Amino acid sequence: MPSINYGTETTPLAAVGASARNILTKENTDKAMAFAKDELGKLGESAKRGDLSIRALALMGGIAMCVTSILGLLGRFVTLHWIRAVMDVYLIILGLLVCFLEGKRFAKLPPAINEGIRKYCYFLDFI
Repeated sequence: MPSINYGTETTPLAAVGASARNILTKENTDKAMAFAKDELGKLGESAKRGDLSIRALALMGGIAMCVTSILGLLGRFVTLHWIRAVMDVYLIILGLLVCFLEGKRFAKLPPAINEGIRKYCYFLDFI
């Protein structure tokens, strides 16, 4: 029976493996890692700054929440619905918080308000 020598035979996958070994060098992986870190940093900054149109819409939503809650609060006092009046006070506070957080791009917050928000609402540092 004749012996077959498979050592000289090449397949398409062998060519892919050889080119992969040439591409996946230490230098190329270091370049790819540096590029990925740079792009991740840019993405993080973009997410932290946020889109201007979304921030403007959130600011308008906070203003609308404050206005409707103030009008509702006046109506609750007239009709003596005290529990709902307390809820409206909380909604006013939350609306003001949204306005402060989203409006910091449009107007500078006083340091006392900014420190109070950061102290009592620590989780907002990650937004």
